[in-house]
Amino acid sequence: MLSFASRFEEFVDTLTFSVVGSLVPLLSGSVVLWRYDPLLVVGLLAMIALTAVGVAPLVRRRQALVDRREEAIARVSGHVADSLMNMDTVRAFAAEAGEAAEHRSRVAESHRLALRSWDYGNLRIDTLVAPVSVLTNALGLVLAVSLGDGRHGVEAVVVAFAYYTNATRIMFEFNQIYRRLESSLTEAAQFTALLPTPPTVLDPRHRSRCAAGARTSGSSGWTSPTRARPRSSAASTSRCPAGRSSAWSAGPAAGRPPSPGCCCG
Repeated sequence: MLSFASRFEEFVDTLTFSVVGSLVPLLSGSVVLWRYDPLLVVGLLAMIALTAVGVAPLVRRRQALVDRREEAIARVSGHVADSLMNMDTVRAFAAEAGEAAEHRSRVAESHRLALRSWDYGNLRIDTLVAPVSVLTNALGLVLAVSLGDGRHGVEAVVVAFAYYTNATRIMFEFNQIYRRLESSLTEAAQFTALLPTPPTVLDPRHRSRCAAGARTSGSSGWTSPTRARPRSSAASTSRCPAGRSSAWSAGPAAGRPPSPGCCCG
């Protein structure tokens, strides 16, 4: 529950500071550019949408690599914990060399997957975003110079280049924003999927009470074969030996049940 709360905080921070923090300058820049020419806004939004379409499948592939990397790291830590907890058994069977070899192989696998995920982000995603951002800035300059038949002058060129440069910063944040949102939502979905499932591990006290209640309700009609049937007081008195009174409970042994050989004492 605490882990889900921390990831929910990361989700809100990503929406607040990354998504909203990028959309607000983009909207304000679009309003300013619209005053010069609507085609400046259309060109900017079209290039951003084209970049998002091209980067989205690459980000999903990198996320799959990141998941494999995290699984490899979990296998390494699990093997280390298992070896330390069973160190006596490892020494008893003289398996130190085998455990060390297994640890080296798992570390090498996690290192390979980590480098692959890092290189994929640097060599695939950034190499796509960088030229597209340059083309977007160049398109903004071309549109600012060609549109309006030179009426806006140098002012339109400077404003268009400034807002295009600020807007293309969003392209380099597609990878980070998408990965943060996807990881947070995935963990939230896994947590909520466990809610309808009834718990399989119960409190021992609760289980004992439930078992006792089940036995009591199931044996309500059962009678013990050794339970003595109630007898009349006359029959009890007649079976008492001489000198013994039926008022045995008034003596020093008051409260003591009668012995099996006599109903009185």
